[in-house]
Amino acid sequence: WLITHATVRHVQETPAGSMTFLVTYDLTILKHNQPLDDAMFAFDPGQAQPVRSIEALVGLGADQEHAMVGQPAPRVELNFADGKPYVMANDPAKVIVLDFWATWCGPCREALPKVQAVRDWALQRKLDVAFYAVNLRESPERVQAFVEAGKLTMPVLIDASGDVARAYGVSGIPHTAIIAGGRIVAVHVGLKPDLEAAFRDELLNILTPLPEKPTTPAP
Repeated sequence: WLITHATVRHVQETPAGSMTFLVTYDLTILKHNQPLDDAMFAFDPGQAQPVRSIEALVGLGADQEHAMVGQPAPRVELNFADGKPYVMANDPAKVIVLDFWATWCGPCREALPKVQAVRDWALQRKLDVAFYAVNLRESPERVQAFVEAGKLTMPVLIDASGDVARAYGVSGIPHTAIIAGGRIVAVHVGLKPDLEAAFRDELLNILTPLPEKPTTPAP
């Protein structure tokens, strides 16, 4: 086949902010009923190796941090799934956790209950941490139905435009940003097998003040 011409007939913006297009194509047949070489369908992984996280996929090793770590936390002004507004600048919590996710994301669906479990643990310990599940580009109705079906109690924010996710450097989900003192202190991308334990330890380290250095009395 050869595409000789393509025409966009209709463009429509969806409520979620994405665009749909109706396109017509003019096709010219150059050859047909030709035998295909089996080599065209062969899969050669070459030197590829399996990875367990987005960090590993993009080349971030265990000793490397996400580029947003240490940066001032971008502004967050979104609505909850029920339509009520949320402004992070007015959040009194000492530590804020933003977990970016979507209902269509398999690893997110597996990770979200684990983040929920860490939130429950933090509430039981009365830790000064606020958790928010930030949904990307989905309708509040779809998100609310998913949350109710999964019996999740973590507050859900709707990032309908994806602007907040872009500001936080989200390139793959699940993506969790931990904020303290107005700065991003940690970022986790992808589903990790030890997520709950690592998350709890990290929050305790963030919330535990460093011991003061002893002062040396003047001679």
